[in-house]
Amino acid sequence: MILDLLMYICCYLSGLFFGVMIFTIIENASKGFRQFVRKLCQKIPFLYRRIIMWVMLLLMGFIGFQYLPWGITLNGLSCGLIGGIFMYFKAGVTMGNNPDPYNQQHKKKMKQLKKK
Repeated sequence: MILDLLMYICCYLSGLFFGVMIFTIIENASKGFRQFVRKLCQKIPFLYRRIIMWVMLLLMGFIGFQYLPWGITLNGLSCGLIGGIFMYFKAGVTMGNNPDPYNQQHKKKMKQLKKK
């Protein structure tokens, strides 16, 4: 029982990681998806997104361990992937929020050259 729980927790955390990673890859590849996430995150306040995320993470963790009949590893991975969706949407858009300092310096140089 204890080993099953430890194995489930490890698989659940792995599923969370892969769920967030998959959505981050989709966000990086698709401008439309990025805009959809921005619109969704602007409409739902951060506090509500955080509450929804924690409720779903705990709910998926409990349901996956107690009620799904697929086996410990598949339960953990699948529930982690679903929980990763809510974790991703809690964070919102992550690509392009931090400006590149080299790019800013390059833009300043170009503006100075245009002024001359």
